[in-house]
Amino acid sequence: MSTMAAEGEEERLSPSTPTRRETGPRRLPRTLLPAAAATLLTAAGALVAVGCFLGLYIRPTSDDWCAAWKTRDLGVLGITADFYTTQNGRIANAFLSGLLYSGGPAGTKILPTLITVLLTTALVLLGRRLLRALGHTPPLLLLTACALVLQALLYFAGTRSYQVLLWAPATISHTLPGVIGLWALLLALATLTHPRPAVRTAGLAGALLIGFALGTLSEPFALVSGLTAALTALLCLPRLRLATTWRPFTWCLLWCTGLACGLAVLYTSPGARWRRAQQLEKEPLLSTGELHATYEDWLRMWDTVTGQWAYLAAPAAGLLLGLAATLRTPRPSPSTSPSPPTPAPPPTPAPARPGGGHGPPCCCSHCPWWPWDRSRWRPACAADTAPPDGPTPAPGRATCCPWNWPCAATEPCWAHGPPPAWPPAAPPAPPPWRPAPRPRSA
Repeated sequence: MSTMAAEGEEERLSPSTPTRRETGPRRLPRTLLPAAAATLLTAAGALVAVGCFLGLYIRPTSDDWCAAWKTRDLGVLGITADFYTTQNGRIANAFLSGLLYSGGPAGTKILPTLITVLLTTALVLLGRRLLRALGHTPPLLLLTACALVLQALLYFAGTRSYQVLLWAPATISHTLPGVIGLWALLLALATLTHPRPAVRTAGLAGALLIGFALGTLSEPFALVSGLTAALTALLCLPRLRLATTWRPFTWCLLWCTGLACGLAVLYTSPGARWRRAQQLEKEPLLSTGELHATYEDWLRMWDTVTGQWAYLAAPAAGLLLGLAATLRTPRPSPSTSPSPPTPAPPPTPAPARPGGGHGPPCCCSHCPWWPWDRSRWRPACAADTAPPDGPTPAPGRATCCPWNWPCAATEPCWAHGPPPAWPPAAPPAPPPWRPAPRPRSA
């Protein structure tokens, strides 16, 4: 009788049956999060949709007329040359303006919708990569809602909503560089980890070209982006162990190089010299007065951001996204206790190499294909493949067998598994030859 009661108690406590803990108040966030995400998506999406709808009714003003008639009379390349020689040197800005006004007023009307779609897609893809890198399952609905919330704050929480989204000259100079920067970051994340070297090389070349274009598109964004990339490059040095390869550092270095080249072309252009000649009383950009004024503008910007309650929607959306990603991530069942780790077997000393030599016969090393590219490391056992009468590796070093290239790092054999046997096992003997049976005649 007592045995049957114990078995019934075990069945009631088995992990396969639902318990009060799973159906209780802890399931409340899982139920409310989809509703909150849908509400947030609807509210923020409605605001952004209103901005895109208003873009259909904008009319050309001030700088629009200048760019429109120059594009009509000179063409896209003509307005680019005119900006370089007589205006301000922003050749990328002029090229994009020429493309925008080449189709008449229709380009300025669809520009808000185009920027909204590109920025939403970039933010969703970037958040998806970030959450996956942190080990969480990205909720697509809430990612889209957070992207729309950030855009609603960007377009309507400030004091110059018309210039941020609807006025094409200001949008090209201030809003579009941020969109291009996000897509350049996505390009870097997609190409730097690609196994094919051609794709990685194309990504590095793209960083240089995009940086050059942004340097001739917007000076403020170029300075802020260059400072951010320089700090990131310092953090990505392999000595700090935050990055295992030189790829992030190389990408940031090329990005800063492109920005510097673009700013140099802009600053030395005839149009920029002519513009500086019209403003003799203005101090240089790197003077003490200009730097102090820039710092005051930066403080004034943060005062504007922190003084408006609308900007609290950004951390609120981020908190909701983090909560949803944490709840969606599967966790191991508490009923299954993890097994204790098995101790690793002690390393077995390798036998001596035939014909003499220094150190163990197999030193599993990581030999780079190029000295600066440690991303294509491949394991190599120099002593196994080197001929007995060939050069013997020095103590603590090894050679890449096909090219005799010095290895960048050397590890013992047991770091990648047990050392291979020396000498290598002989191939199996072929089966004894037997003549084929003769076909019988009918």
